[in-house]
Amino acid sequence: MLARLAARHTLREPLLTGLAILGVALGVAVVVAVDLAGDSARAAFDRSLAALTGPATHRIEAGPRGLDEERWVAFQREQGIRAAAPVVSGRLPTGAGPVRIRGVDPIAELGLGRLPPVTGAGQGDWFRMPPAVMATPATAEDLGLRRGEELRVEGANGARTVRLAGLLEPADPATATGLRGIVLTDIAVAQDLLDRRGRLDRVELTLTRERAEALAGALPPSWRLEPASAERETFRAMTRAFQINLQAFSLLALVVGLFLIFNTLRLAVIRRRGEIGRLRAVGATRGQILALVAGEAAIVAVAGTGLGLVAGWFLAQGLVGLVAQTINDLYFRLAVTEVTPAAWTWVKATLLGLGGTLAAALAPALEAVRVPPRAALARMEGEGRLQRQLAPAALAGLAVWGAAAGLLLVTRDLLSGYAGLFLLLAGFALVTPWLMARALPALGRGMGRLGVVPRLAAGGVATSLTRTAPAVVALAVAVSATVGVGTMVDSFRGSLQAWLGEALQADVYVTSAARRADGTGADLPPAAVAAVSDLPGVERATVSRAARVELGDRRVELFAVEAGATGLAGFPLTAGDPDRVEPAWRAGEGVLVSEPLARRQGLAPGDTLAVPTPTGEADWTVLGVFRDYGSEQGMIAVDRARYRERFDDPGVGAVGLHLAEGTDSEPVVEAARAAVAEWPALEVTSNQAVREASLAVFDRTFAITHVLRLLAVGVAFMGILSALLAWQLERGRELGLLRAVGLDPGQARRLVATETGLLGLAAGLLALPLGVALAGVLVHVINRRAFGWTMELTIPPGVLAEGLVLALVAALLAGIVPARRAARLPPARLVREE
Repeated sequence: MLARLAARHTLREPLLTGLAILGVALGVAVVVAVDLAGDSARAAFDRSLAALTGPATHRIEAGPRGLDEERWVAFQREQGIRAAAPVVSGRLPTGAGPVRIRGVDPIAELGLGRLPPVTGAGQGDWFRMPPAVMATPATAEDLGLRRGEELRVEGANGARTVRLAGLLEPADPATATGLRGIVLTDIAVAQDLLDRRGRLDRVELTLTRERAEALAGALPPSWRLEPASAERETFRAMTRAFQINLQAFSLLALVVGLFLIFNTLRLAVIRRRGEIGRLRAVGATRGQILALVAGEAAIVAVAGTGLGLVAGWFLAQGLVGLVAQTINDLYFRLAVTEVTPAAWTWVKATLLGLGGTLAAALAPALEAVRVPPRAALARMEGEGRLQRQLAPAALAGLAVWGAAAGLLLVTRDLLSGYAGLFLLLAGFALVTPWLMARALPALGRGMGRLGVVPRLAAGGVATSLTRTAPAVVALAVAVSATVGVGTMVDSFRGSLQAWLGEALQADVYVTSAARRADGTGADLPPAAVAAVSDLPGVERATVSRAARVELGDRRVELFAVEAGATGLAGFPLTAGDPDRVEPAWRAGEGVLVSEPLARRQGLAPGDTLAVPTPTGEADWTVLGVFRDYGSEQGMIAVDRARYRERFDDPGVGAVGLHLAEGTDSEPVVEAARAAVAEWPALEVTSNQAVREASLAVFDRTFAITHVLRLLAVGVAFMGILSALLAWQLERGRELGLLRAVGLDPGQARRLVATETGLLGLAAGLLALPLGVALAGVLVHVINRRAFGWTMELTIPPGVLAEGLVLALVAALLAGIVPARRAARLPPARLVREE
């Protein structure tokens, strides 16, 4: 009988039940989509790595210049190494977009058993002219090529023409997917295209553990032997903070959804208080009532979770592109072409959906069984008990805030920071009803001067906190997330703009679109450097070189610059006395390190930093710490003369042209482009263009954040809609009495609209300080722990106004259906029980 009663109640209010299910579904969908998008990016990288490494177990690498080819051949003969394949790789622009080039020794690749079958080409075709490349059918289609057709490639030393000699036909789909976007060519061709003659990026080997241990001891000082899986760990370490941030935003959407569940079920218990009292009076046990409420929650949990799993799969189709774009902008080129399902994602989302919904239903269920039958039949008993619980709940909220402050101020890890963030929201949920109980009566007295309807609206909201407070909390949390994230993004953007103004000292920059294996730009031809340095209007030219070095388990950027010429310009210090740092820096007596590196390595001015170099480990003194948003892994700035001395690398990766005062940069840009026309891979950009491109990357990076913000607000909108519907249904007799004593349909609509407007206003006003607090945590705690960056917190009035308007609009839109119901139903029907 009780089961039929639960089913009848669920079906009697399909809109309320549907909203609750939709709230759970959307929360679960966001979690699933974010996890699947992240898992798909990792799976795409793993497939690409597996397709390229095959059975190789280890690799030998050296410093930024790579391995000397002749020295490797001598070492290979000396050690009797057989299963080894040298590799040269990079990224080059083409007319069809950038393409990843991988130079291999076809014979060595066959020896390792990892070269896929090639259709339409034999071994000899690898060495024919024009230079041959091989690609999968999907890659050829992306490039718009057919077998035998030629492709113009903008090599590091000039344009080259290559021919698609054959199509790679991997044996399994996973390998084919991993090779998408990559073209294979003979190693000599890749060396020519990437200007790496006589150098190898790495050598990949198949070794037993014993052989690897013996070989590691025989390597030259500048070489290192690493497991083939090290690159996978590097990728995961680089993207870990990004993935955690996305997961935290997705969980925020789920938390808002759980507020909705709690609110919906609690309102259901309140509305059915009389029914529950009658059931208890005629013999229903506490256990049966608990099962009744839990069964209704289970219906919502199962339906919402199932719908969320399906919706999450489709939502992931859109999010995976945003995640891939962010990884390409921030880390390296990665082709993510499909959503990869992961069993743990489905299990986790199911547990969160079912467990979260049932946990949210626990408090309402316990409330239903604790109330004695006689009290349950009294309509105002719940409000009276709530009034007695407001102060203890507010004190508990303050205690929760204290715990949050402890986590945020004492701990140093990222997960503790997010735990503190969620405790901040939990404390807010506990304190909010007390604040509403204090503020609403005063508001009601003020609104009484505006007429009967506003006074009734304020009184109705104030005397129905059990119905209205959870809805206000849910909407305020979602709006505060919007305000907090929006403030954080604006603060980050403003800090980035200020940093670009300090870091970009030159007026015009010349770089190469060709990329080396480590992601840094290819060297500029010396003739091109000389040509742009002597242009009219150029007062001086400064050269720099970027490389990658391994510091422990992290690959950090080494930035070599002419310290004597630039000084500290471009390196805004956050630690270190500029008056003392600059002379030592100009003299090449030490290095500067970026904030992320200083934080991760625990470095401060005066410390010694050990950096691996081809001539052995270099102990460099840290002169100062500078702000840098270019790399979350960290950067070491070193004088170029010191870099050349230790790394034997005379290459130039970029030229900065400083123009004479009053010189317009655009004519110089055009003249520089004409001067380097024979090297099409070289790019000439103005200072302003670099800034705009950097901000465009920033905006693309945070596109997924804005999507998650909107989803959280969507969940909250459904929450307040369901709360208003349930509230208006529960107070139907009150509206009927008002209609019976003269309240016309128009006034009924205005009454409900005013009530919903008050709820939206309350949620918006409460969300603003909470949003600013969230922004402070995101800026000063989360971002610093995740990326090591510090930034200035700025509170844009537009974001605050947007949050307030969002709360009001969401509440007013949610009140349309209840207002129409209140005006449409006849008074006699509403008061038939009186």
